[in-house]
Amino acid sequence: MNERLTQMMAQLKSVWTGLAPQRRLVIIAAAGLVFLGLAVLTFSLALRGGHEVLFSRLHPQDAAEVLTALEEAGIPYTLRQDPLGRAVISIPRDMVYRTRIDLASQGIPRRGSVGFEIFDESQLGMTDDVRRINLRRALNGELERTIRAMDPVEDARVQVSIPENRLFISQQQKPTAAVMLTLRPGYRLSPEQVGAIQRLVAATIEGLDPSDVFVVDSRGNPLSDQLAMLEDANGLSAVEKQILIQQALSNEYSRQVRMMLERVFGVGRVEAMVTVQLNFESIEEVVKAFEAPTPRGGIPRSEQVLEETFSGSGLPAFDGGVPGVESNIPGYPGLVPAGESEFSRFESIINYEINEIQTRRQVPAGAIRSISVGVWIDGELTDEQEQSIANTLASALGLDPSRGDQILVDSMPFATAETLASAAAPAEVAWTSLQWYLAAGAALLLIVALRVWARRRRAAAPARVDVVVGEEELAEPAISEEERRRQQVRERVAALARERPSEVAQLLKAWLVEE
Repeated sequence: MNERLTQMMAQLKSVWTGLAPQRRLVIIAAAGLVFLGLAVLTFSLALRGGHEVLFSRLHPQDAAEVLTALEEAGIPYTLRQDPLGRAVISIPRDMVYRTRIDLASQGIPRRGSVGFEIFDESQLGMTDDVRRINLRRALNGELERTIRAMDPVEDARVQVSIPENRLFISQQQKPTAAVMLTLRPGYRLSPEQVGAIQRLVAATIEGLDPSDVFVVDSRGNPLSDQLAMLEDANGLSAVEKQILIQQALSNEYSRQVRMMLERVFGVGRVEAMVTVQLNFESIEEVVKAFEAPTPRGGIPRSEQVLEETFSGSGLPAFDGGVPGVESNIPGYPGLVPAGESEFSRFESIINYEINEIQTRRQVPAGAIRSISVGVWIDGELTDEQEQSIANTLASALGLDPSRGDQILVDSMPFATAETLASAAAPAEVAWTSLQWYLAAGAALLLIVALRVWARRRRAAAPARVDVVVGEEELAEPAISEEERRRQQVRERVAALARERPSEVAQLLKAWLVEE
């Protein structure tokens, strides 16, 4: 194997010596492109491997401050852009934590907000208008920093409008404020949290009422309007009130389900949606039942006792009874022997009160008609685990299958900001791919150049024979034995270049160094 490789290298050297200067330049340029691409690729991989993210999701103002501080400290850095268009700054791994501490001591990054540090540098001749504007900027910045400290909030922008003081109270306008929130993926604010933000802003600005603080998210959904509707529902129609009650109850059930599952799976890893259907029809039922008194019980309403006795000779006199047929039929005592006779009769009639049972059943408006629950959990769960969670939630929410209640629990990996950043190819990954493409293209260019050169040599060989031989072309073969050997060598060299391009490139580099 070594002898064959040595022989082929010797043949390559002979071929290289016989090449024209222009063709040598083409091969040298192709080899240079290959080595340049490999060098850039190696350097970028080494540089990326030794760097770690210092700050991410930076605003343009914060990124400019961080870069200025790094340049003043002489710290090398790389700057790229995440899929959301925000800056990501990386520095050498062994300098990350120390640099963060140094920048934090300088108040960097400020996250795009300017607080009361704007008054640290007092300026002579500052007018009242400038001072008022700076005060408003400071209040906005401090409120933004405070609201960002909440877990569901990723970013916040606050705009406060403070009117000028008027001489008359009737002309004085009320201050207002607007808050725009960017929530973290998978998070949402409850009405209580929205109200807390409104009260926080109102407590900072003198004379500001919480109802005058408008809160909206980054998607344009008004958050404060829902809270206002819950607090003041007097001006709504009956249908609007019913819809509002259903939404409030559904949101409360959803919040309870999320809180329950997030204690097990973690915050932000559970998404729940509960839909509650209410029955707003008021129903009242009255049921009357009559029962006969017990044989030995009950309350007597009237009692009639009749007792007759007779002793003597003859028959007793019959006075007759109440009008009627049966009552006027006298009784006929049995015949007795002549002489003394006796007769007696006893009747007792008791009338009892009839037991009456009256049941009143009233179903108030707003009773639950049905509940539907859908839960998504971040990750991969088995069917047994999903069924266990569904049973637990059904018991906790009081679901009734006969009422038509439904529950569905499923699991799937959530799309977070980190996964989106890794899924979407950033500029760095695109540049790395471009480097690989350049290197592969340079290698392919080298192979194509060698093949084109070999074909041209084969095509040009008969022409040179025609010029040299002239009229003896018919007497001698078109290709001599030496030219045939050279052609075989070129073919073997081309085959070797295709099979082992890296070794061929190293050999060419060594020849260039020798020359």
